[in-house]
Amino acid sequence: MSTEIRTRSPYYVRAADVPNLTKTQLDLYIYEGVSPTDLPASPQYTLFKEPINSARGVTFEISELIRDYFDNVYTGTYASSAGSVLWVRTIQNFVTSSGEPPEPVTNDYLAFDSYTEFQDGVNFGFPATQVPLESTLIYKLDGQALYIPVLAEETTQVQFKYNGAVVQTDTITDNGNTNQKIQYPNYTGDVDQVIITSSFPRTYTVETIEECKYPTAKISFVNKYGALQDLWFFKKSVERLGTNQQEFNRNLLDYTELSYSDKAHSKKVFNKSGNKSITLNSGFYSEDLNLTFEQLLVSEYVWMTRGSTIYPMVITDSSITYKTSLNDKLINYTINFDYAFDLINNVH
Repeated sequence: MSTEIRTRSPYYVRAADVPNLTKTQLDLYIYEGVSPTDLPASPQYTLFKEPINSARGVTFEISELIRDYFDNVYTGTYASSAGSVLWVRTIQNFVTSSGEPPEPVTNDYLAFDSYTEFQDGVNFGFPATQVPLESTLIYKLDGQALYIPVLAEETTQVQFKYNGAVVQTDTITDNGNTNQKIQYPNYTGDVDQVIITSSFPRTYTVETIEECKYPTAKISFVNKYGALQDLWFFKKSVERLGTNQQEFNRNLLDYTELSYSDKAHSKKVFNKSGNKSITLNSGFYSEDLNLTFEQLLVSEYVWMTRGSTIYPMVITDSSITYKTSLNDKLINYTINFDYAFDLINNVH
């Protein structure tokens, strides 16, 4: 298993105990493909740092630099897109005031556009007890495909079952390429259970949503682990259009004829733009999905699929109230989204 970096949280690199250290040079390589075959000829970044007082090491934080190279785009395809997982190599070279400096220190990492939490501590990766889905309960819309993200380095098999019978088995292999480090085995038919065979076996329970009085919306987002995850919203939705404009008063007077048209606009509008928004209601979910809605709210990449059209979205809510069956009986989440583009095309 590779050493992982979750780049939405800080990741620190430090080679300690270098006697007489005066300076450390860190070369940072960030790339896609197979490691180390596709390693670039030169690093994207070269950093220099001097120790404080008589310290025998310096510390570099590299997450922010790596994040510049992610490119998360969802087009309806769930295979790891280019730029969604990256290889990282660090090489530390040392300058000392006396004696022979130690050999350079080289480390390789697998970077995900994901985050850790405060309680996790420093440089927390993907332990064997964690997989790319937080809840073991999954909701799917009847007749739609169910996609399960898995880590290819530690997963060997995914089984889809219905009424106790195996309806599909997917074998997971890892060829070392970043474009398949997260894989998405899927099944379209009836399914009520998914069994993951890995270093940490896991069983998911699947509930199918059939009652859909309202038009449905599928929200796909990059979750805590850097994987695409789906949530279905199948209750009432409301769309709105907001506009912005600038105005000025213009002179309509014809100085020669000493007249003006009362059909012309004295108050002139310019730079008018519009942005659509939508409020979605999830429908009734189990409180087991509370952490999934939490991850949706803090995600930086969200898309909505309605019919066959995919829209990039921005969540405008800044908070949610966690709901429980004890307090709320039926759990429905109402979330507000902006379409992540203007109504009038202004792309240059």
